[in-house]
Amino acid sequence: MTVPSDSEKPDNRGGCPSWCIADHGNQTALEDQWHESNVTAVPVVEHWSHFADGIWRLSSDGVTFDVLVEQHVSSQAPWFSFGPSDDRERVLHLSPESIGRLVAAFEVLLRLIKP
Repeated sequence: MTVPSDSEKPDNRGGCPSWCIADHGNQTALEDQWHESNVTAVPVVEHWSHFADGIWRLSSDGVTFDVLVEQHVSSQAPWFSFGPSDDRERVLHLSPESIGRLVAAFEVLLRLIKP
């Protein structure tokens, strides 16, 4: 990840976290002012069930999840955002503590299925 130096960052009324790459020049209203990290695109396979032709069916599809850190300029807390890059309504925003708990749970589950 390449992070711009302080002199390269646009003015954001008070400074950015070291991970912020957002262009704050067009964020004039306070509610629009967000720090954002680089986006990491993660290819994933999504599996879901759906009802079709009177029966439940299972489907899988490859999608790309965007993963990044966001923080409103009025907040002291960053949030992890992740979800399909083409469906903003399905993006989750979780605290760093929540992400840590999920990572720990996934590690336990991965050990169950890996030989």
